[in-house]
Amino acid sequence: MIYSRFTLVFAILALSFATTNAQKGTPDKKTQKLMVEALDEAFGKHSNPDFKEVLNLPATEEHHPLQIFEFTDTGTNQSTGWVCLSEGLGRYDTFDYLVVYDNTRTIALVKISAYRSSHGYQITSKKWLSKFKGVKASEKIEIGKEVDAISGATLSSFGLVKSLNQVNEAVNKL
Repeated sequence: MIYSRFTLVFAILALSFATTNAQKGTPDKKTQKLMVEALDEAFGKHSNPDFKEVLNLPATEEHHPLQIFEFTDTGTNQSTGWVCLSEGLGRYDTFDYLVVYDNTRTIALVKISAYRSSHGYQITSKKWLSKFKGVKASEKIEIGKEVDAISGATLSSFGLVKSLNQVNEAVNKL
């Protein structure tokens, strides 16, 4: 009985995280601002991108919540790529991050948007996160090959890589 109540509460919280504006399939203003800033960082100034939600998965026991937005350049009306919002698990706490993929499904940027723990914050380093740039969604990322774990943030490093592999898998299926 306690387990089922916990499961219900967890499911409700996960759905509330994963839902931005379900009626329209567009992100809320705060999320949209975060995504535009990430696009600017990945590709330079973007001419007023338009976002359309293409996938919204709530958290499960095996997967973190995931939202994927396709973005188009309103000037050309052509699909330019995807922005994915998800979370990873550090030693004690979860952290939020986003991934920008170009139109070839190649990672252009990984950015930690909220890191809540006092340990493992080293994974927010732009230098370390830049090592994911160029990885294709069809590739599996492994600690020790594409990237090394960070001393002092080993569990957060593994948590991000595990979650990124789930995001890669979802983007590869689009």
